[in-house]
Parts: sequence; C-alpha cells; structure tokens
Amino acid sequence: MNYHAHVYFRNANESDLFDQIRELAVNNGLQYHMNANRPIGPHPFPMAEFHFSKNQYNEVKTLFQDIFSKMGITTLLHIDTGDDVYDHSDGAEWIGPMVNLDFEFFELIKRDPSKRIHK
Repeated sequence: MNYHAHVYFRNANESDLFDQIRELAVNNGLQYHMNANRPIGPHPFPMAEFHFSKNQYNEVKTLFQDIFSKMGITTLLHIDTGDDVYDHSDGAEWIGPMVNLDFEFFELIKRDPSKRIHK
C-alpha cells in the first residue's frame, strides 16, 4: 500500500522553504511527486506532494512531526487506496493545523475522471 504526504504552503514564507523541505524529504526516502504553486484538486493551498510506502510510515510521521511541524508547516499524510474520500478523511492523519479540503472535488472527478490529479 502506498501513502501520500501533502505539505501545504499557506503563505510566501512557507513557500520559501520548499527547496529545504524537498531536500529533507527526498534524503529521508520519500519520492518527490509534484509541486503545485496554486491550490489544486481538493487542496486549498499550494502544496508539495511526496509518496512513500507503508513500511516508511512511522519514519515519515516522525520526520514531519520533528522537523516540519517545528517550521509551522501543515502536512496531510494519507493512505492511497483509490477511494479519495476515505483516503483524505478516515485514512488521513494531520501534522500541524488541519486545513479544510474541498470534498466536492471528489464528486466532480466521479462525474468527470479527466479532472483527476493522479492519472
């Protein structure tokens, strides 16, 4: 089972940390997937996305708690089952302040799969 980490950039100061966050994440075994410099899909802020395996979950959680949360960065960790609503709600864990996701986006992609972020 795979997992995603969404690192949110709620302001310009946090966006300036992107390169440092990407380097720390990749150096700790996460696969860099994308950087969205604007809100995308259900995510209300620009964000960077990383992928990792179930075996890495505890290490990744510790990394984000110990380093990124001290920077004031909000991160969403979630399982990737293919059920987007579950993955981003019951299958998710927040590190830092929770942000409100646009769950209506998941209804939109059910009607129009071409709008999916992950193809």
